[in-house]
Amino acid sequence: MRRKDKQVTGREEIERIILASPYVVVGFHADFAPYLVPLDFGFDGEYVYVHCAREGRKLGLLRANPDVSLLFVDYGGVLRENGEASACACTTKYASVMARGRAGVVDDNEGKKEAFAAMLGRFGMDGLPFRPGMLESTCVVKIEILEMTGKRSPAPSKA
Repeated sequence: MRRKDKQVTGREEIERIILASPYVVVGFHADFAPYLVPLDFGFDGEYVYVHCAREGRKLGLLRANPDVSLLFVDYGGVLRENGEASACACTTKYASVMARGRAGVVDDNEGKKEAFAAMLGRFGMDGLPFRPGMLESTCVVKIEILEMTGKRSPAPSKA
């Protein structure tokens, strides 16, 4: 990262940014350009979970190449630097995490329940019952995070 003053290195802070993100953008390998999809997600500290239909473009791309990229953003609004009334004195406040991972489909219902616990747990709704047939009709993707980096803007003040 070019701006080391903006780099987030602590695992705890990186996980906080992930959990504060309202969704994850997952990048799949497509023919000539990345295929980017914003998705609801769960995170258990090691894996990211998403769910989708049992057929479709995402799953076709995942089967062809399980390597994915992820982007999480905790957006904090626009700031004026030093209260100055100038277009050049505005900056966006955010924290982000970019990650690289390997994805696979979760086939067993117990694994799907764990994934949904992570997804619903972000909203304090884990433990809700499942409708009959819901687990069997839903595809869950488990993404192992292989590496991740964090960034915060503006950079923390050195005061």
